[in-house]
Amino acid sequence: MSPEELVDWAIEKGLKGFTITDHEVVGGSKRAIEYAKGKGIEVVSGIEIGADDEELGVYDIHIVGLFLDLENEGLLDLSESLMKAREVQKRGMIVKLNDLGYEIGFEELEREVSGVNYGRPHIAKILMRKYDEFDSVRDVFDKLLGYSGSANVVQWKESMAKTIEIVHGAGGVAILAHPMLKEDYEKIIDRFVELGGDGIEVDYCYLNRKAGEDVGSDLVERVRKIAKEKGLLVSGGGDFHRSSDVQEIGDYGVSEGEFEVLRSFRKG
Repeated sequence: MSPEELVDWAIEKGLKGFTITDHEVVGGSKRAIEYAKGKGIEVVSGIEIGADDEELGVYDIHIVGLFLDLENEGLLDLSESLMKAREVQKRGMIVKLNDLGYEIGFEELEREVSGVNYGRPHIAKILMRKYDEFDSVRDVFDKLLGYSGSANVVQWKESMAKTIEIVHGAGGVAILAHPMLKEDYEKIIDRFVELGGDGIEVDYCYLNRKAGEDVGSDLVERVRKIAKEKGLLVSGGGDFHRSSDVQEIGDYGVSEGEFEVLRSFRKG
């Protein structure tokens, strides 16, 4: 959905505020903020950034930045660097796919994306259309594009420490997103707090992303307890990536009180 469609959907659902946190880019957030003016809803500036911590041995940790200055030079420089790294990674994955016998070109990916934010799901959709062996995007990831897949290429990311520093430098609040998707979530949370992270995503649709019995409300309550114990701000999000995601906008978020705490944090 376009940023404008998301604003209209949020208004239709009666939300007082929401944010678009696209991966590594701020264009969607800017468009939503502009479109929402005078429509009775607050759109918070935001971004989601993948980061690594080599010292800890953890990779692709997602950090959400909220209430940001979207014109901040450090933030825009990081966004540009990550977009270049994303293209390098995807070109490398396509080379590996070609070596494995899958015919796909970078030009096909460009047409699929209609922009610069090349994602592995875009490659997966192309492969699904061309090859009957794949039943779903998840199936393509399991066989080829996942972190242990035969066509995976590791993308360069900035460190967790530097990413948090950049979010703060842009006047924002740094939130650790969907921590329970990682098996070593405890050490990741501790590291995030040690590095000056501000809050944690509590309300989240784990059922969409994590297989197994221990999903949903149990994980959410566990994260809520951790947030309270460590004095972290509370955030939430639907992680809405595709039409197959079952949640409605506003299903996973924060209360008005939690929202006001988030808003006032950096100002304080």
